[in-house]
Amino acid sequence: MTPTLPKRQLLLLALCALTLPALAQKAESIAPDNSILDQRAQNEELLFRSLNYAALSYGSPPYADWGAPKAPYILSADIIPQFAIGGKRLPFALHFTPRFKARIFRDDELAGDSSLPVRTPSYMPGATLYFKNNALNAGQPLFYKFASVSVFHHSNGQDGNSLNPDGRFNQYNGSFSTNFAEVAVYLSHKYNYVPEPAFTCDNNLRGHTDFFARLGFEKHFATDVNLIGRYGQNRLNAQVGWIRNGAYRYWLNTRPNPTISECYLLERHRFVASVSVVADTRLPDLNGRMNKLHRRVNAELMYARRLPVSANVAFQASGGYYGTDPYNAYFEDAYFYARLGLAFGFFTSTTYRDTPTR
Repeated sequence: MTPTLPKRQLLLLALCALTLPALAQKAESIAPDNSILDQRAQNEELLFRSLNYAALSYGSPPYADWGAPKAPYILSADIIPQFAIGGKRLPFALHFTPRFKARIFRDDELAGDSSLPVRTPSYMPGATLYFKNNALNAGQPLFYKFASVSVFHHSNGQDGNSLNPDGRFNQYNGSFSTNFAEVAVYLSHKYNYVPEPAFTCDNNLRGHTDFFARLGFEKHFATDVNLIGRYGQNRLNAQVGWIRNGAYRYWLNTRPNPTISECYLLERHRFVASVSVVADTRLPDLNGRMNKLHRRVNAELMYARRLPVSANVAFQASGGYYGTDPYNAYFEDAYFYARLGLAFGFFTSTTYRDTPTR
């Protein structure tokens, strides 16, 4: 006689047979999708790098900016705030940048100055869209590529005659206005990881070097008619940067047991070299003086040392050559310069991130 199971056990087995597939399907839906996680990690990386490689703001104290015909200044500054939108759930990053340049001149008795004037500051509001291709970055966590499209306005808020009787541009209160768009590509590579730090990090962080390069083409449009022929409307902009990041951790000597936090990254040093070349085929005004090669090139080398007591502020030293002064109506001036001061930017710091930097 074949043994039979009690009805209660048969009912229990049938119930299990019916519920197990549903439970398995639910477990699959709960399990993370690695492709989605990878995409979100790339989205977050795009936002971080777009901020990390963005131009730094700077401020130079009195008599610390030399070289220009009107220098040394009482104060010179280039303020470049980044109102950034992006993160894990957005495949792009968007920066709104109300940029502002100002130089406080010493009083010019010939011009009747008596109040340390800010001569024709530069207003440069704009926006930049950063985007990337996940396929290009797949499987290469240390070698990252992305691109950007920018649109900016540049004017000095003046309404005086643009030209002086001698044909030169009116630097005192001449109207200066232009707009430009730029397309740029970025390449970045993290390398030279410290093999064995002085301490062990539970989150596997290590100090490393970050190299980045940027190449862009800038096209001006809707430019003041008096600038055409003397102010470059097409420019090639190139930049390379070297950033050294160190691994740190908090150590509180509390007895009997010291308190040790997890490791984090902080930027130590940064070098950035920049070159901009006017690519117009011909600039006929001023007897072709602006056509000369040395008037078409701007070049700068900048060093920034992040202050140990701040995540966003660094000591900054820079020097270079302006074939075309970028300070609006002063574009006809050409000179070598040097500058000291403080820089502000989004330096490497994992304390700002939900997860450590790779």
